[in-house]
Amino acid sequence: MYEATRVRAQYIFLDVEGFTKGRSVEAQTDIINALNGAVQECIGHTKLPRDKVLLLPTGDGICISILGEAEPYDIQLMLALDILRHIAEHNSTESKEARRFRVRIGLNSNVDVLVTDVTGRLNIAGAGINMAQRIMGLADGGQLLLGRSVYDVLSQTEKYMHKFREYQTSVKHGAALQVYQYVDEDFPFALNTKEPSTIVQKPKIEPKLDKLSAYFFAHAIRNREFLLHAPDRNGDFHTAPVLLWLLATDSVERSEARETSLLYPKTYGAKRLLPISDQFAYYSKQDSCLRGQVAYDVRRIVSDKYKSECFEGADGLEWWFITPAGKEKLKREWPAIWEEFRLSD
Repeated sequence: MYEATRVRAQYIFLDVEGFTKGRSVEAQTDIINALNGAVQECIGHTKLPRDKVLLLPTGDGICISILGEAEPYDIQLMLALDILRHIAEHNSTESKEARRFRVRIGLNSNVDVLVTDVTGRLNIAGAGINMAQRIMGLADGGQLLLGRSVYDVLSQTEKYMHKFREYQTSVKHGAALQVYQYVDEDFPFALNTKEPSTIVQKPKIEPKLDKLSAYFFAHAIRNREFLLHAPDRNGDFHTAPVLLWLLATDSVERSEARETSLLYPKTYGAKRLLPISDQFAYYSKQDSCLRGQVAYDVRRIVSDKYKSECFEGADGLEWWFITPAGKEKLKREWPAIWEEFRLSD
């Protein structure tokens, strides 16, 4: 009967890149010996108690599991970097190419299950160690990739704040995976900061403006001067997008109406041709919570859908001010609307 205990574990999963490619059995053996020596020596540098570290050989690599809480907070990353440093030093003194090597490293953490296996030895199983292996599998030699749980701990500190590159990819069965690459250019020991070859970054295709968003752009451009100097503009981030959205909605309905259609404009005062100043004043007096919710939905549908280069404003709050790039996008994709509003460059 096997005992099982849940334990928090920090994983450093590594293997040798191209372990068997062009290498004799003797060279493979020497590499594993060198790797084992590097891991043992670097663990010794951490001064972790022996019962805090579980080493799991994988044939062409090792999974290091740090059990329970350990200090300092970045001990997992520091140990991985120390191993890279040790391997770089080994390679610099090794005369035979077949006995030089690089490792791929994946870091992850999770609460998994510590078990006693059939041989009577401690082992560990769970989603955390499985994910560590998958993350490692995305790396090239000399690269260090992290899971979200490790990134969240490190990225908030000044020491590591700008030293990660984010990737969206997928793993087994097409499951989405967010990974982060450690890209410290100042690290002097063979840290590979190139983009992982396994992660194909597909260029994002900028979606064409849908008709409603195109009319939103057009109304925002035409009424820019008024909105720049609108009464009580300071701190009011809800009225303008609500009004522009309603104006755009009415424009779409007019553009698609038949000659016999009866139109019922949604914008206040549209039938009486009220100026935008009166319409703005009307909506600014409506319930602020309701305006805020509508404005949030409008932003999600319009602004968040297209490149930020299309919008300007203070910290993205007044995002309905359209940039020259946004004007060019409207003119290029919806020339009829551009002409309808008689807009100029």
